[in-house]
Amino acid sequence: VALEDYARRAQAAYEPGRQLCLARLYGKGLEGNPHDDARAAYWFDKAARFGHREALKVLAFCHSTGRGVARDDARAAELYRDSAERGNREAMYALGDLYLEARGLPEDDVAAAGWFRMAAHRGEVGAQRTYGLCLLEGKGVPKDRDEALVWLRKAASAGDQDAAAAVADLDPPEPPPPDFTGWPSPSPGLQ
Repeated sequence: VALEDYARRAQAAYEPGRQLCLARLYGKGLEGNPHDDARAAYWFDKAARFGHREALKVLAFCHSTGRGVARDDARAAELYRDSAERGNREAMYALGDLYLEARGLPEDDVAAAGWFRMAAHRGEVGAQRTYGLCLLEGKGVPKDRDEALVWLRKAASAGDQDAAAAVADLDPPEPPPPDFTGWPSPSPGLQ
């Protein structure tokens, strides 16, 4: 009864917060309610219609993966763009991936790198790694090994293992000086 009343209130008015709450509840199957991707997508869609950037991003994910709705990469791209333009860094990163993979959008390395850069500047760790790799490979941006290392190090310091591996490959630590302990001393005539 409480959930039905909550849903009725969410349906009746400008309630993107309640709608998002219901979407998460159905998406995760919380509070003793069954997991229901279709209902979750329905409520994400309701909140997204009010421009809620988190709802837009998650609804884009639903369309990208076919969770609760038919898979539609073009619709996912529209929703990710709307969320990204409202400042959602995860949507910026996902939109960059769609451009890179030509999913729902034409392949565009320059656009992909641009979205990765924006998300990286906002602290999205995966975007920091990916933007660093774009810089390293010259994919959509001019090659810049030093700047690539800056972004890869940021991602690595935030715990991204792939970025840490890339940094280790690109910037291996100095080998320690040789240890000559226990070696015979040079002969007096060789000094």
